[in-house]
Amino acid sequence: MLTALYIAVILVCLAVIFLIFNLIDAIKSFKSLSASAQKNIQAITADINETKIRIVASLNELSVTQAKINGLIDDIAELKKDVSGSLASIDSLAKSIEQSSEGLIKKSDVLFKMLEPVEALTKAIYSSVSGPVSGGISLVSATGKAVSAFTNSLFKRKR
Repeated sequence: MLTALYIAVILVCLAVIFLIFNLIDAIKSFKSLSASAQKNIQAITADINETKIRIVASLNELSVTQAKINGLIDDIAELKKDVSGSLASIDSLAKSIEQSSEGLIKKSDVLFKMLEPVEALTKAIYSSVSGPVSGGISLVSATGKAVSAFTNSLFKRKR
């Protein structure tokens, strides 16, 4: 029975030794896991800080861009006012030109009506004078031809 007790004690000692080795292995694994977790947490913290820095830089750039856009919007509003004023001036000019052209048309109609009697008188004078003037021109032309023929015949005889 003593042998059984020795065997039991040896088995218990072996179990305790095996338990100690497993405990040491578990502690090493836990220590490795803890170190790995700490490295991962530091990497995540560094990534978060870098992301925070980039977000702050992006927000600064965004505020600069927003300020430029606001300036551009103000410039566009001013340009819109200028264009509106110019369009109003053009509209006023168009109305003025339209009124002037209407007045010019009315005055030209009056002028043409005033010139109608002068035109009729000119036509009447022309029709009255054209016959005698044409006859006179024909007479002068015939006389010129007769004088030319007479002078030609005189000069031919003298030679």
